[in-house]
Amino acid sequence: MTTAVEPFTLTTMSDALPLFDHHVHLDDPTAAERDVVAGLALANLRGAISAGYGPERDQRAAQRIGLSANLYRTVGLHPWWLAQHPPDAWPAAWLQVTAQLARPRVVALGEIGLDRSIRKQIALPAQLAEFHRGLSIARTHQLPTVLHVVGWHGHALSALTAHPPVGGVVHRFGGAAELVVPYLDLGLHLSVHPARMQRDQAGLADVIAKVGADHLLVETDWPSAGLSWADALADMAQLIVFSADILGKSPAALATAIVCNAQRLYGLTR
Repeated sequence: MTTAVEPFTLTTMSDALPLFDHHVHLDDPTAAERDVVAGLALANLRGAISAGYGPERDQRAAQRIGLSANLYRTVGLHPWWLAQHPPDAWPAAWLQVTAQLARPRVVALGEIGLDRSIRKQIALPAQLAEFHRGLSIARTHQLPTVLHVVGWHGHALSALTAHPPVGGVVHRFGGAAELVVPYLDLGLHLSVHPARMQRDQAGLADVIAKVGADHLLVETDWPSAGLSWADALADMAQLIVFSADILGKSPAALATAIVCNAQRLYGLTR
């Protein structure tokens, strides 16, 4: 059954809702420092997680999170990174990832996962092998995982069942509502992105209704779509307003719950 929703249009951020951007790429070469600084200047930004991509970006990520005590990072080998590097480079890269896990303010392992869209560059068996490796490392270090899953949700769920995560999140969830409960049963959070609100409001509403307030996260996945981080955060605030309406909560109450979800997931005390 599809949740009935009124058409929703993005507007400016009218209320200073507390925000936690659980997935941003401050280490991306296209992420200008002036935009990072402008985002951090927002009084309602309670924190953000800079998601890992590959070892080459780790130094930049460490420098960027040094701009604020409310910034943290993860480290991992993104499926796209794997597709861009020969398999004989992967073992050494995993060693570099593992070495970073003890660094200050590294709070999770990721991104790791499966991506059907790059199956021609790296086939499913190879992606699965590296996904299992990442899940094992996360469990050994008792860290949550940041999961990138595009298309292959069934394979991802099988892998996660074989290697139960110590918490984690499916970032920028694009799957159907029927997939929500299997992920929740594994103790995972689901994160949503404003872009889905713009293209698939009914489907997103169904997902949000099933996730509920206790396991919902929001993200900008910035840099993307030519927006500054501050503008992307404004869109994320509107996503919270949309989600609050679906869940029958006030925007402020849901925004506060989402901040608490992120802090709890990543073991933050702020």
